[in-house]
Amino acid sequence: MMRLLTNRYLIIALLLLSISACDAQRDAFTESKPASIEANQTEEKQVIALDDSASTNDAVAKVASITPTDHKVSCEHVRDMMAQIGNTSKIEDIYRVNEALPACLKTTDSVAALALLNNYDEMYNRFLDEGLQGEEDIHTFNDVAYKQETGEAVTKADYAALSPRLKYLLTLSRSKDDVYLKHLGEGYYAFGHDLSAMVSRFAPYLAKEDRIFFERMAKDNQDIFWNDAAITVSFEALIERALYWEDYLKRFANGHHAAEAKQLYDVYRYSLFFGSDNTDWTDDAMHYFIEPEFNWAMIELSHKPNSQLAKDAKKFLDFMQTSDDERRGDIELTDDEYQYISIARQRADEVMQIPRPWEGDRTMNCLSGIFCYED
Repeated sequence: MMRLLTNRYLIIALLLLSISACDAQRDAFTESKPASIEANQTEEKQVIALDDSASTNDAVAKVASITPTDHKVSCEHVRDMMAQIGNTSKIEDIYRVNEALPACLKTTDSVAALALLNNYDEMYNRFLDEGLQGEEDIHTFNDVAYKQETGEAVTKADYAALSPRLKYLLTLSRSKDDVYLKHLGEGYYAFGHDLSAMVSRFAPYLAKEDRIFFERMAKDNQDIFWNDAAITVSFEALIERALYWEDYLKRFANGHHAAEAKQLYDVYRYSLFFGSDNTDWTDDAMHYFIEPEFNWAMIELSHKPNSQLAKDAKKFLDFMQTSDDERRGDIELTDDEYQYISIARQRADEVMQIPRPWEGDRTMNCLSGIFCYED
């Protein structure tokens, strides 16, 4: 009888110890919850009330069932998780994908990893879709986005005019949950995220050519290149970009990103010598650089060995030394002083022989993300 009681007490003691251990694990999990998520949830409750239907449907419930400790997550399951995320999802759904992704990538080859990167990029594009409809929606959003970016007060009336999705994304952009407002120029905004952080998740599993290509695309395209027909990067940065893609094409001449690299090279090459509608490196008649450092940078470029850009630079520097009369040739001039400008551009085109990258059937845009797309 005494032995039976002792066994019962032993079992009860073990059960109590088990319950205490579970409580400790639960407390530890609560304490380790990312501060950014907790802060975001708190702010979201304070600022807006959102429709939680996206978190209760079957697809998202399936996503939520996968935890970061589930090492048996298949890549097919991860792809399914990404496919379920759209412009009604919450940032926590992306966090769950990020938690499950490493276990999947460790089992893939470089081709599968590249396909998953494409899936991931498309997932984020869907997630950040503002769902704007009509000119009034666009104007209201851009007005509120401008106020938020510039630190102006955003009133309750401003928020009342926005859709629940826009309110949610703006809340995320304030709490820095890998969502931010991206100025597209001319008063237009969109939501963006950290491209380099995205690529870094996949980089160790990509082929060398892919890794180099996407890391550079993420670096250069985090911010816009054009703003109201003006070039947003410095003259020196433009030279560096053109040289980079020239070198890339030499290293991977037959690579599967060669067409995209050539498009980038042509855009930067043309912009380097001819600027844009609202960016000039030289005076109108193309006789001198408007900044002395532009001149020195072009001279330095002309000395690069084994470079087509160096040959271009030499031609351009020589052309700048020619007189207006030499450029005019047999062209009869009127009293219109602007003819000297048009003649300079025309003669420069003839001398440089640099194709315009946006003419003809070339409609590829490689300046807005890590992948190129058809405009």
